[in-house]
Amino acid sequence: MTVSQSPCGGCAGRRVAARRALCIKTAADLGPLLRSFRRYDAIHIVSDAIAEDRDLWEQRLLSAYSDCGCTVGGAALVLTLGAWAVISLVSHETWTWRSAWLVIGACVAAALVGKAAGIAFARIGLRRDVRRLTLILAGPASRVTVRG
Repeated sequence: MTVSQSPCGGCAGRRVAARRALCIKTAADLGPLLRSFRRYDAIHIVSDAIAEDRDLWEQRLLSAYSDCGCTVGGAALVLTLGAWAVISLVSHETWTWRSAWLVIGACVAAALVGKAAGIAFARIGLRRDVRRLTLILAGPASRVTVRG
């Protein structure tokens, strides 16, 4: 494993300028992905065991590793606002400051819960991908096929 701020010497000649890169040669090099959060800007797999699927694995690992949960949090916010709009149209209640603060509180809570759920889903996916890639890097006897 090589972490660099400049060209990565362990990445088989690939250049990683001014980024924090994790270079994976063996299954043991996958550990830092599960023990850190948003520390690496790039992930490079140097092993020849997955030469044909290298770009796919690098993209999947980096996507799951760096996911911040904003997409799920944003979706939860929009759904909460939509539900509140439908409820207010159906109930024909007049708006008060109290109801406005309830809407704001519900939206903030939904966004935070959604963000946490998005991060949790991404970490679960990352653990699954690390397990699968560990089996592949461990040797040819434990190879599995990857489905997008």
